[in-house]
Amino acid sequence: MDSQGKIRGFGQYPPHHLEQMKKDLDISMSIPQITYCASYYRAQEKRDPAIDEFKMLDRFVSFAGAFSAPVELLTNNSFAAQTFADLMQKRRLVNPDAKYPCTLSEILSMADSALEHAGKPKSLPSHLFLTEETAHSPFAGAESNCIGLPDANFRLRILPGKLEKSETGDLLVLLRPRETEGALEHGTAVGALLNDPDITSRIKRLCNVSQSGLLHTLLTISEGLWIDLSRLSVTGEPVPLSMLVNSYAGDLLVQIGQKEYEKFYQKAKQHRLRAQAFAALTNGSRFTIRREHGTEPFSLESGFLRSLIPMRMLSVELCNEAPAPNAPILHTPTRGSSCAYLQEDIQKASAEAIAQQDVLCAAAYCAPHDQIFRNILDTLLTPILTLAAAGGDYAKQRLALGVTLPKELSDSQTAGRAVSALLAIYRLQCELGIPSASTKMTRDPSRTSPALTAFAMAEDIAPLPTSFTAAGNRIYCLAPEAAADGLPSFRSLRKMLDYLTSLCRAGSLKSAHVLCRESVTSGLRSMKADGLGCQMTGMEWAFDGEIGLAILIETDCKIEAKQIGLVIQTEAKPKKTTRDLPAAHDLIWSENPRITLVCTGSDRAAHTLAKKLKDMGADVSLLSDTPEDTLRLSQSLLTSQTLILCGKARLNAEPHLDFATDTFLRAGGRTLLLGGAQAPYADRTYAFPSGLSPENLEQICQTKR
Repeated sequence: MDSQGKIRGFGQYPPHHLEQMKKDLDISMSIPQITYCASYYRAQEKRDPAIDEFKMLDRFVSFAGAFSAPVELLTNNSFAAQTFADLMQKRRLVNPDAKYPCTLSEILSMADSALEHAGKPKSLPSHLFLTEETAHSPFAGAESNCIGLPDANFRLRILPGKLEKSETGDLLVLLRPRETEGALEHGTAVGALLNDPDITSRIKRLCNVSQSGLLHTLLTISEGLWIDLSRLSVTGEPVPLSMLVNSYAGDLLVQIGQKEYEKFYQKAKQHRLRAQAFAALTNGSRFTIRREHGTEPFSLESGFLRSLIPMRMLSVELCNEAPAPNAPILHTPTRGSSCAYLQEDIQKASAEAIAQQDVLCAAAYCAPHDQIFRNILDTLLTPILTLAAAGGDYAKQRLALGVTLPKELSDSQTAGRAVSALLAIYRLQCELGIPSASTKMTRDPSRTSPALTAFAMAEDIAPLPTSFTAAGNRIYCLAPEAAADGLPSFRSLRKMLDYLTSLCRAGSLKSAHVLCRESVTSGLRSMKADGLGCQMTGMEWAFDGEIGLAILIETDCKIEAKQIGLVIQTEAKPKKTTRDLPAAHDLIWSENPRITLVCTGSDRAAHTLAKKLKDMGADVSLLSDTPEDTLRLSQSLLTSQTLILCGKARLNAEPHLDFATDTFLRAGGRTLLLGGAQAPYADRTYAFPSGLSPENLEQICQTKR
């Protein structure tokens, strides 16, 4: 090594000299890695590296982490094996010269590459830009034009733009806070800048600097760059090469045309932001770096820089996701966290679309611990279904995907969960032909399973209501058929998506609610509006547990689907309890009266009352208030006009029964309390403490109509 800072003769160093150099320069790279670098400089660059140049490479290798690639995949799931085989076939088509294993990043992007190869563009036709921000970044305070879910670790920012292609000479600008600003002030300033259409229309690309450092992020943008380190200086003093591998946590990297830079710089300055244009796109595949003005630049092949990132080979074991006997995933009863198809509090999906910049966006989030492939698949379908019901052709939708994987994947089952999630994303994108306009993958050391934040976007459509709109409308539940492997039949799914879109465009679809790991009763409860409720017409759907994926829709006409209910008018204001005993015409107030009568044990008077009401033409369900009868009681209440509680009978606190009672009351149902029975509400309730005396029975069962 000489005084000029060069590692003289680096390419010809024998092994013991490399060992000594590693010790003297405090290099973290292994001897094989150093040997690889030496052969590159000898054969390709034909020069010796400077000391700070090589230490920069060493730090780059340490910060960049490692590519992870599955080289052994064990699974009993035929759909996972078929999906991986299809992915490898498409990889050979898209990248025939690839000589290294398929990495996790490649798996995530392979569907986009295959669709682009087939001529399907990634970008939205309206020229909009998408960026994701982690919810914990300094920009979390900049909420304008920002869409996210409460528990999700990604957010989506939609910016208007003019979608110009990258050109040689485009500038890369590092947007940084000033030293006196905190994270909140910086986030507010960035939000204000990005709310200015005059600025965002000039931006070609916007992304966060990755945790792996600035140089790692630059490699994802361009093959060729001219980098001027002096432009990153704040004080005017020379900047060390190590600045290139700093993480710049929370800083933004902006790509902009040369003619637009001055305007952008002035606007950023007004918002107290530091905009440093330090790099420009070039032709070719080399990164040329100048330390400061007046010094000779050096260059490296971008392919060499990528090759320095270590490759970690993974042994992957996918968990068994075989469907339970006679219980396909799309319609499986579940009970809390013990069910294999749903872990408690792992999935939150928003079926309500949000309009931003003339784009309708729907989002869903899940962090499953089991049944990864199916959970990820259903979660990704949730926003797609939402927009299809709003009239958005699924083939014209675009996705933005934020994926968080465990950082440590040495355990084969942990690696299997990560690969399952990525394969599910790939499978759905290929089956539906939907590219992603933006994707981002991060690694979290605290996680042992993957998480997905999925956004679907469509243009030129309006949000569809998620609550009932008019009494008399029909309620249907649509779900794709299940294939033999338990996954949704994609042929059936595509047909259902097209049908939903056609219904909306015909004006027949009035409201919709997507069910993703949710019961029909829960979905109907969410759709209730002021003065509007539902009356069930099909009991087989009412209490069959949570559904993997389906959609509840309200229409003003009959359609080719299973009708499960009607929208009915309900009374908004409850009436006070009265002590008067009603006559039969108050109890039997329709042509086909249905009465639910509840008693405790063998209440002879209740049986007598039930018989007399049946003799009058009423359809009476006589049930007990025991937990065993709760489900039957809930089902009976949904289609009853009158509820009679006898003696000490009570309505137990249970979700299904609570929903049925609420639906019963909203439909105008009346309740008779006999012999001290109590109800947890006062709406249209009649109490008569003396119970079922012969005189009371006579009054109740009088034939006056």
